[in-house]
Amino acid sequence: MAMQQQRWHLLLSAAIVIGMALALLGTGDRLGETQLAKATQRALIAFVSARGLNGAISVIQGTEVAIQPAGLGLTLTPGEVLDPVNDLVERFSWIMLASTISLGIQQVALEITASALLNALVLLIGLSALTALWFGQRIRSGPAQFIVRLALLMLVLRFITPAYALAGEAFFQLFLAQDYTSASRDIERARDDLRAAQTVAAKPASAQNPPSVWQRVTGTLGSLRDATQLGQQMQRLSEKVRNLAKDIVDLAVIFVIQSLVLPLFFLWVLVKLPKRIWQIRLCAT
Repeated sequence: MAMQQQRWHLLLSAAIVIGMALALLGTGDRLGETQLAKATQRALIAFVSARGLNGAISVIQGTEVAIQPAGLGLTLTPGEVLDPVNDLVERFSWIMLASTISLGIQQVALEITASALLNALVLLIGLSALTALWFGQRIRSGPAQFIVRLALLMLVLRFITPAYALAGEAFFQLFLAQDYTSASRDIERARDDLRAAQTVAAKPASAQNPPSVWQRVTGTLGSLRDATQLGQQMQRLSEKVRNLAKDIVDLAVIFVIQSLVLPLFFLWVLVKLPKRIWQIRLCAT
């Protein structure tokens, strides 16, 4: 039994020593900071893309007057087909803003856990725990067991944020990266198509006054040609709306998982672990 207890003390001591070394070196903190920066950059890019797409759709929805053929009173409203996806994009932008704020809070938490004050506490409590572990029978005392458990709890608190950052990025690369790349590419293409359609819709009419009969005819034909071209582009865009909506939902799911669901899971772990740590047996009965 004594040999088993000594091995258990060696294991606990190794965990405390390794934890103190990692806390002082800060390697995990730097890696976690890098991964959180990558996630934040992705969220910001998605937010900017969503706002750009929302702006492009809004412009298209307001260009029906610009394509009236001269003298015929023809008015088109090609952007109406994009109303549902525009509402979805606007809500998606709010999700991305919330995700960016969440990632920013996690970066602040990482800075706090990597602070010199917390490192000093980890070092002080860790050295006290090592002393308590190797004072023979004194580990049976309440204060000695308390300090060892407190050291383990401090290590969990110290490394929970960088552990989340590394696990979150690994989860993203394994399960979400391909969907993110595909959805982002489709949204960028849709935004470019909308801007191309906007260019046709915004084509200025002739400013000559008074126009000749030939100019009226050519101007009317040109307006009809532009209207037809824009209508064809809107038809193609309408066929992409369903896929675009799916891409937006996919991106929303990706960022909700990475910036909200995973942090809540790690918070749940942080709440549950102290009870488990306090149930660890430090000596033989």
